[in-house]
Amino acid sequence: MSESDDFDLLPDDVEDSLSTAGSNFFDCLTVAGASSICPSSVALTAKSGFQRNDYQKTNHQFQQNPRVRRNFQQTTQKIGYIPPKLSEEEYRCQGNEIGLNFDNYMNMEMSITPGDAVENEDMPPLLVSWDDLDLPDTLRTNLRSLNMDTPTPIQRCSCNIIRYDYDCLAISETGQGKTAVFLIPIIRNLLLRESIPPKKEVPQFPQVIVIAPTRELAIQIYDQAKRFTVYTKLFDRIKITYGGASIDDQADEIEKGCQIIIATLGRLVDFVNREIISLEQVRYLVIDEADKQLMEGFEECLNQFLQHQDLPGKSFRRTIMTSATMTPDVQLLAKEQLSDKSYYCQVGELNHANRNIRQEIIRCYSHSKFKLLKDVLQRADVKDGKTIIFVNQRKLCMTYSFQLRNAGVCGAVETIHGDRHQQDRETALRRFKEGDVQILIATDLIGRGIHIPNVQTVINVDLPEKILDYINRIGRTGRIGHNGKSISFYDPSNDSIMAERLCKVLAQNDQELPDFLTQETFMHNRERYRQIAQTTMNSGMYLESRSNLCGPGIPGFDLDEEW
Repeated sequence: MSESDDFDLLPDDVEDSLSTAGSNFFDCLTVAGASSICPSSVALTAKSGFQRNDYQKTNHQFQQNPRVRRNFQQTTQKIGYIPPKLSEEEYRCQGNEIGLNFDNYMNMEMSITPGDAVENEDMPPLLVSWDDLDLPDTLRTNLRSLNMDTPTPIQRCSCNIIRYDYDCLAISETGQGKTAVFLIPIIRNLLLRESIPPKKEVPQFPQVIVIAPTRELAIQIYDQAKRFTVYTKLFDRIKITYGGASIDDQADEIEKGCQIIIATLGRLVDFVNREIISLEQVRYLVIDEADKQLMEGFEECLNQFLQHQDLPGKSFRRTIMTSATMTPDVQLLAKEQLSDKSYYCQVGELNHANRNIRQEIIRCYSHSKFKLLKDVLQRADVKDGKTIIFVNQRKLCMTYSFQLRNAGVCGAVETIHGDRHQQDRETALRRFKEGDVQILIATDLIGRGIHIPNVQTVINVDLPEKILDYINRIGRTGRIGHNGKSISFYDPSNDSIMAERLCKVLAQNDQELPDFLTQETFMHNRERYRQIAQTTMNSGMYLESRSNLCGPGIPGFDLDEEW
């Protein structure tokens, strides 16, 4: 099952109490302050033998009477994990390596659709080079140091739209640099426009808020923003806040002055409630991985935030959303949050997998998965490169890690999932990025947006339940013009619902279609047709069409229903 980060959906006073005590050591501990934020239906009283999954996810609620914020000056000891802080020079040394297929991006079709209020206006011009954006010299130098010499198609069609203060919904396949789509023009505008340095006080009044669905993605966006602003006035005014790390440390950093804040929703809401952050002067609101945040348990929390009384209305701020995938229903939800002064930018076909990834599907029953995994990891085209292994359950991360080490298949293996403490999660991801380990076993916690250089192979030991999660998972390879490959284990007893959708994704990119997968598609849809026919006859209705048992044409079925 696709994993959300449970702790990013918990109020932070609850989260920190749980994190401090650990996941299995609670002696009838009542979490302080839970009743003031959590719905009354959720009584968060910790018990001995607590497991995170025992807690249902809760909605963030803004308090009508916020708690009195703490006295920062009297804080002598910061509680919780404090991430390491890098210097400007350390950020400057981090660049991207462009792949051999990067120039192929320039052949991708770009589509730009104006909103109602701008359909009769001249559209902002496409970028040909970064020079067309009139960037400050320091920002342009920073882009060169990051090997960002040429904008990608999604950057070409979106950056000027954001520069000229229009709302934007930007969608393109994985690995095309959608983070830069909003960071570069926003940073450019802030650098060129006169601004009064923020005072060292609370609350702080950030002009830019970027919301990410997971802590790891928030950290990645923060690091990228820091790289873009090396040796500029904004470098020390970019802050981050996310669950699992010290509230005291994050609050103290924000108090020093904040113009841009990158956050997960849970900690952001908590800081607004604590009056550490005010929303009154927000000019740019960015929602990254918008389809994830508008669905799958996030939407109610996000809607509450968007309706907060202090947040400027959508006509008085600029709203930017990005994603690699999006269903038609979520597109409608996304466009509801944009003003009429907006543009919808799309590169390539909607919900297509990255064309630089060679996809392979192997039929395998659950009892044989580990043996197959060992064989795949020892293949000549896999064993010498970085590999991410995706599973659907947190406990399987540790199980496969232990089994692989015991079998002598590989050396060190790292795992990342929602049950690990934040410091361990960040350490695991850093070691994998830096090449200290070659194999990372993960849940969907890093299935979206995370950029890890030089990932050669993605292995889906468990297929996700939704095809869009499959597209995002395999998109951890084949980035910024590099080639990559994905290998997925198909279990007929569990994955038959995915057969037809996998066939479509493979066919879209001219990938080899295994015979067993087309047969599975036929058998699965024949059973679905039989059930529909039986239901229809029982209800006394006449079923008109009996043609095309593979999906399209069957009443009640739409090939795109799960897209």
